[in-house]
Amino acid sequence: MKKTFWAALLALAGAATAATAAEVIYDCSASYNSSKGFIGPRVVFFIDTEKAIVRVLDGVVQGTVGAPIEGKLTKRSDKVYRIDWRVINVPTQAGALNVTYRADLNHVAKSYTMEARVGGYDNDARGEGRCKIAG
Repeated sequence: MKKTFWAALLALAGAATAATAAEVIYDCSASYNSSKGFIGPRVVFFIDTEKAIVRVLDGVVQGTVGAPIEGKLTKRSDKVYRIDWRVINVPTQAGALNVTYRADLNHVAKSYTMEARVGGYDNDARGEGRCKIAG
């Protein structure tokens, strides 16, 4: 069921927006994700380096927004992209929270690290894992 769900979600995400030939889809799975929440076992980055555009989809984005959201893409080195995005009004038992995310994607080694900072709280959540090219 989960594979079917994510496969359908990836297909919809690609079809719902104007995907370009230059867009590369990194499907990333966490080998470690914090028990503090807000970082799930899977995140997908849709990256178009020609246009310097990134879209992000994970469980928090899907549950809050329902579709990939745009983030900020910067090149840290020849191997690493930095990706920043924010999800507003994430529903929780404590009320709606704003979460700011940052990921470093090593597109050569196909690995990533990620952190989530929740507005109004000192703790942050971290995750890391491996990625594969989808498509």
